[in-house]
Amino acid sequence: MKVCKSRRFTPDMGGSVDRLEVRELLATLPQGIVISTLVNHLGGPTTFVSDHESRIFVGDLDGMIRSISTIDGQVTNLGKLNAENVDSRGLYGLAMDPNFASNQTLYAFYYALDSSGGREVRVSKLILNESLDPAIAPSLKETVLMRIKITNAPKIHHGGALEVDKNGYLYFAIGDLEEPRKISNLNMPNGKVFRIRTDGTIPTDNPFYKRSKGLGRAVWATGVREPMKSSYDATTDTYMIHDVGWYQTEELNVIKKGANYGWPNFEGRHQGKIKGGNPSGMTIPFYSYQNMTSLSQKSLPLRVSNKVKPAIASNNDKGCAVMGGVYYRPTHVQNSALSSYVGDYLFADLCSGWVNAIDDKTKQVSRLADQVDGQILDMDYDNNGRIFLLMRGDAQIDNQIKVIDVQQNDPPGFSNRGGKMVVSAGETVILDPGITGSGPVTFQWYRNGQPIEGATESTLKLADMNEQTDSGEYYVDAMNAYGETASNPWTLLLTSRKRPDVNLVVGKDGATVKAGDKIAFSATATDGWDGDLGTDHFVWNLELRHNTHSHPIFTLKNTKASEFVVGDYAFETGAVALKLTLTVTNSIGLTTTIVKQWPITMK
Repeated sequence: MKVCKSRRFTPDMGGSVDRLEVRELLATLPQGIVISTLVNHLGGPTTFVSDHESRIFVGDLDGMIRSISTIDGQVTNLGKLNAENVDSRGLYGLAMDPNFASNQTLYAFYYALDSSGGREVRVSKLILNESLDPAIAPSLKETVLMRIKITNAPKIHHGGALEVDKNGYLYFAIGDLEEPRKISNLNMPNGKVFRIRTDGTIPTDNPFYKRSKGLGRAVWATGVREPMKSSYDATTDTYMIHDVGWYQTEELNVIKKGANYGWPNFEGRHQGKIKGGNPSGMTIPFYSYQNMTSLSQKSLPLRVSNKVKPAIASNNDKGCAVMGGVYYRPTHVQNSALSSYVGDYLFADLCSGWVNAIDDKTKQVSRLADQVDGQILDMDYDNNGRIFLLMRGDAQIDNQIKVIDVQQNDPPGFSNRGGKMVVSAGETVILDPGITGSGPVTFQWYRNGQPIEGATESTLKLADMNEQTDSGEYYVDAMNAYGETASNPWTLLLTSRKRPDVNLVVGKDGATVKAGDKIAFSATATDGWDGDLGTDHFVWNLELRHNTHSHPIFTLKNTKASEFVVGDYAFETGAVALKLTLTVTNSIGLTTTIVKQWPITMK
């Protein structure tokens, strides 16, 4: 195994989407494989899909869809669906038509409000128009294929697994919507996998078509809890759903006609309490592994049924939520460190930092990557064998797309493109170019074209910066056995101005809260130059912190005050809290960020 050096990226002051170059970030990888960043500073990504040639299409929770070049990371906004984007309800699934190269058609799964304010799931056909003429803006033509009414307002367990098979059938899955007892009702959407044609009609050979009316006719399988991600393999005509578990088990399920995957009667091979459960009537998982929540429970809520076993041994994996996966079938991989994975099924856990491979022939499970920095949301590849990971970050790591690739004997390169930075005098700045290429690498940093004495590390730390002496242009020169490269420069503009002074007031500050509690929040901000800052300087974000990951709830702009009601998160486990983040930016780009949190009691 090869351990690559840790690399951090410094976001630019503007907060825009950045294109990055190649190569290495923190990860443990097999010899000859490296991990890099293709694009940084994404918005609120939830899903993506690759055309396997040169483009990735990324969907944000708020309905924005972007096209990203896998050649140079160029980002193009294609259009925005009318997704609800409240309490994590929004865009969750994208799928690509088998004839995409000729018809430029994608499909989308998202939550929206109808004309009367009711809530619905929409499954839509999207026809893209990306002109080669830069003067012509790209467009996105939507045709809604199916609308499914949702009777409650679930904050989690939405589903979103969406795929198109080689015969032109569209599959999608809806989670239990926090109402698992409704799964047994075929005419309710909860916990179901659906199958329709790509024109929106329902095939008459669906398993419940003859004995149902309405929505039940579209049902293909039942018994799923939170089917966030999926993958379809045209070679074997296999549809795999990743079902996020509750207390015990993360599941990979091969979806079959009319099958029942157990929830809420079973979670993996653990028999539940909500209706008893019958192992003889349940389809066992293709593969499952242990949810880390179960390790902290003094008394487990479910009991093991020895009659139910996965098709593949669990391999002692542990995680918090099974997410992206893909049948890895690139067409141009030969005699490289990734060749042995061709034909395997690759999948990742959200917060454990690993990517696994299930061998196509032996069904043995091996670790392709470990200690990947950030939360892995989704996965795909291109025909050259590069594996793309859609990543959700935190305060230190950006939302980004990472790339697993074969190591090349390259001269040094840089994944941070530099740029202009406004810094308040007296602060500390760390410049990190994100070095790439084969090691070992030597470094020399420069200020205004002159070498900085002793500055020979991969990053440059500038402490207690002085407006008179530290303003200027900085870059680093890097050299290895294959060549020498200078980074793009950073232009540091030192100012005597300070960051905004913010006064944030919240209800129930620091107290434990419960479902139904109303929390008001408000803030004022002043700046020595700008004076009182208006609402256009304020951005609010609220998220649900659940164990080691989070669910976005809302983003508010252009307001200094609002309120929210604590939701009912009774189906979540472990430590649950609400996190409110306020960011105030002054007229020259200096920001102040304040965070407040409220633990949630389930009583």
